[in-house]
Amino acid sequence: MTVLANNLCDDGKERITHDRDQGFIMGTSTLDISEARKQFSQLDKRLREDRVIWITRHNKKAFAVVDTDLLQTVLETIEILSDPDALKMFQEGLRDIRAGRLHDHEDVKSELLNGSKSDG
Repeated sequence: MTVLANNLCDDGKERITHDRDQGFIMGTSTLDISEARKQFSQLDKRLREDRVIWITRHNKKAFAVVDTDLLQTVLETIEILSDPDALKMFQEGLRDIRAGRLHDHEDVKSELLNGSKSDG
């Protein structure tokens, strides 16, 4: 199960965290819509640090300005998860990882190189 948590930090910015052992931490910030209008031409620079900027209206989140790389990643993930065959392969891969059925990159590379020499 994936758990995302919004944490308000001392600097007033939110951090969305997931599985700290894997180091996934994504910075977010919040702006009132009138402040966002004033800063509109600078929002792209803010997205370098905060990958999501929540825009609020009457102290409620109305919409978000999202870093394009993050958005592309999310859309690709949704596409993979909506494809039953791709989802099945992904789940099988996770089971293999959990069961320790892993192969070292160098071993696979060596096997492929040695295998191709003997085939030729």
